[in-house]
Amino acid sequence: MYEKLIVPLDGSNKAESILSFVEELALKFNSEITILGVPREHAPSVPPSLDKYIDNVNTQFNNKGLHAKYLLLRGNPGEEIIKYANANNDGLLAMANYGGSGSSHWLLGDLTGKLLLRTVTPLLLAPEKSNEPGKEHSKFKKILIPLDNSTEGEAALPFAIELAKKTNARINLLHVIPSIEKTYGMMKYAVNFEKQLFETLKKEGEDYFQGIIEKLAGDKLDIKYHFIVGTPAESILSYAEESFTDLIAIATHGRTGIKRFVLGSVARQVVLSSDIPVLLVRSKKQ
Repeated sequence: MYEKLIVPLDGSNKAESILSFVEELALKFNSEITILGVPREHAPSVPPSLDKYIDNVNTQFNNKGLHAKYLLLRGNPGEEIIKYANANNDGLLAMANYGGSGSSHWLLGDLTGKLLLRTVTPLLLAPEKSNEPGKEHSKFKKILIPLDNSTEGEAALPFAIELAKKTNARINLLHVIPSIEKTYGMMKYAVNFEKQLFETLKKEGEDYFQGIIEKLAGDKLDIKYHFIVGTPAESILSYAEESFTDLIAIATHGRTGIKRFVLGSVARQVVLSSDIPVLLVRSKKQ
C-alpha cells in the first residue's frame, strides 16, 4: 500500500509541506520515492532552477538511506500529475494541498476535483499548517476514519490499519448521523423523530463497528468508535480538531439517502477545509 510514494514538487516552500510525512512513511514501509518535478507554469521545458532543486531533494532523501529517484515533467502541471498517477496507480500520491504562488501556479484547490474524479491512486494531502518541524514523534499517532456502514465507505480502512500497525497509532472510527433539522431543513417538530432515528442508526452502527473491531482483534490495535449527529463534513472536521487527530482517512464515495451520506462529496469538503492531513482512497466500485 505504501511501497511506492509519488511526490509532486514545484520548487516552492509550500509544496514542501508534504516532505516530512513522506519521509516517515518511507522509513516505516521502506518505500520507493518518486519525486515529480513540476513547473509552476505550463512550460515546454523545465527551468534549470527546478531541475537543481529536485535533484537536491532527491539527494537529501538518499543520504538518509531512503530509496528515491526523480522525474521532470513538462506540459500542463495538473494534467501531467494525473497522467503519471494513473500510469502508476499501485502507489500513493502524496502532495501539499497547494503549491507555488502567483497567477500561473498549479493550485490543489483547482486540482482536487480532477484528482478525485480522474485518478484511482490513493491520495495523501497535507496542508502547510499541518507541518510542524522539530517534532520528533510520529505524525500519525491518531487516525480518524469516517465510515457510513457501507462496504464502499471502507476503502480507506486497510490503509489506515496498515499505517496504525507501523506507528502504533490510535484509531477512532466515526459515524455521522445526519441531523434532520440541520441537513434537511425540517422544522423543530421533527426533533422527536430525529431522536428515534438516532437510536436506531446508533444500534446499527454499533453492530457494524463491533464487527470491524472483531475482525481486527488479532492486530491488537487501539480502536474506539464514536457517533455524532450533525452535518457530515462539519462534524468530521470538528471531531478531528477536538480529538487532536493527526490524519483523516476517508473513502471518496459511499452510500446515499437519509441513512447514509455521500462520502465522495463529503471527502471533497473535508479536503478543502481541513488543517489536518487527509488520506483519500477511492472505492473499488468507482
